[in-house]
Amino acid sequence: MSDELRLATERLRRYQVGDNRPYESKFEPHEIDLDKVCRDRHYLADAYLSSHPADSETPIDEEWLRSVGGKDSEWHDDLISFATFSIPSVGMSAGALDFRRRNGEVHFCGVVMNKLPQTRGDLRRLCAALGIELKEKASA
Repeated sequence: MSDELRLATERLRRYQVGDNRPYESKFEPHEIDLDKVCRDRHYLADAYLSSHPADSETPIDEEWLRSVGGKDSEWHDDLISFATFSIPSVGMSAGALDFRRRNGEVHFCGVVMNKLPQTRGDLRRLCAALGIELKEKASA
């Protein structure tokens, strides 16, 4: 979260509980500058929507995996290699996020986890946590 977004969120939170000071008009004392309120609300809404795409609950499929950087594995015909990563702090020198094609569906494989990514949102959050950048096109 950027500093600007954090400040807008804090102003809106204060305003919501009755503290109007963040939005007092410079020209009319004790009056609320509704343009400022609306700007912060739109900024917060835009930030939320950009980090929660409409397809977040859509199951992962082969076409989407390829659109965000997945490639056919060099080693196995039924694998789509997605990304490799390392976590030196826990002694993991190399891990892979791979998906196996089976009966027209794709299934996560490659790293042992408690909760396997099932949806596009799951994979986005996992990649963000691992520092893996998705090659998604910006939506309008």
